[in-house]
Amino acid sequence: MTRNLLHICLFLMAFSIITLSCVDHDIPSEDPVIETGNASGVSVPGGIDMNFRVSFKNLGSGKVITQYGIAYIPYTTDLPKDDITFDNPEAIFEAFTAPAILGELTHSQANFPHKGAIYYRAYASVNDQYIVYGEKKSYILPQ
Repeated sequence: MTRNLLHICLFLMAFSIITLSCVDHDIPSEDPVIETGNASGVSVPGGIDMNFRVSFKNLGSGKVITQYGIAYIPYTTDLPKDDITFDNPEAIFEAFTAPAILGELTHSQANFPHKGAIYYRAYASVNDQYIVYGEKKSYILPQ
């Protein structure tokens, strides 16, 4: 009798362990973290050669970065009051071509067509569903 009771207890214990260990667990999902780097420009004949920088601090877990780059609004006197987002028709988006990796990435644009200054920020499109943004900065373009 004790032998049968021992077998039943062992069976129930093994069954409980297997049942509890096979529970579906949600995998935590983090959004990518992108920072806006400093822009720089050099005045050359025919325009300005611009360098834009972004930095990925986290690529996000379980996420796919489908596009990233710099969004900006050119201005000449006061900072624009509108936000730099995809919803703003005045915002111009420069997508980087290199794959997204941890660390700093640079994108160069020859013959930058604007004068005065730009108000800009980094952006990353996540799973083609939503956008994460870096902090906003401004840069006075060289003459």
